[in-house]
Amino acid sequence: MVSGSKRKSIGKLAIAVAIALSLGATVFALTPRHRGAAIADPADAQAAESALVRSFNAQHFDDIYDGAADELRLGLRHNATISEMKDDYAREGAIALDREALTTCYHQQVRMVRWWTSTKGVENTATFVWYVPDGRPTQLLMASINPGHAPIDRASYQAHRCDSTR
Repeated sequence: MVSGSKRKSIGKLAIAVAIALSLGATVFALTPRHRGAAIADPADAQAAESALVRSFNAQHFDDIYDGAADELRLGLRHNATISEMKDDYAREGAIALDREALTTCYHQQVRMVRWWTSTKGVENTATFVWYVPDGRPTQLLMASINPGHAPIDRASYQAHRCDSTR
């Protein structure tokens, strides 16, 4: 059995929770949201990826590092990252062929899987996550380069296509 004072405090808690949920729903409904599927998003990410390839091929590794999002750079040591890019360039050469394997869009993100072939014939799968904030420059949030052509998830592509039919 619940005492009268406990019933009152439970009732007050229920009212406070209801008010908080109502305020939260109102703020959510009034907040402008960017779905990440606007036509500009994949185009902006594609332009950023093309610039990354040009910088790599020109051996401007500092430009790649400096242009990355703060969240990425915080997890990487500058000198070690630049050294790794130099080693990759020396071992594999420039990127001669850059083909799209898959591009998906999320809220303020474009995720890409690219198939690269180097001037020395090395095949790699490059995976990128680009941060595409409203009204600000696109930034690299994550990059992973792996040997060969990795399989891609077509189901993910269907669920997160970069068009307005989602």
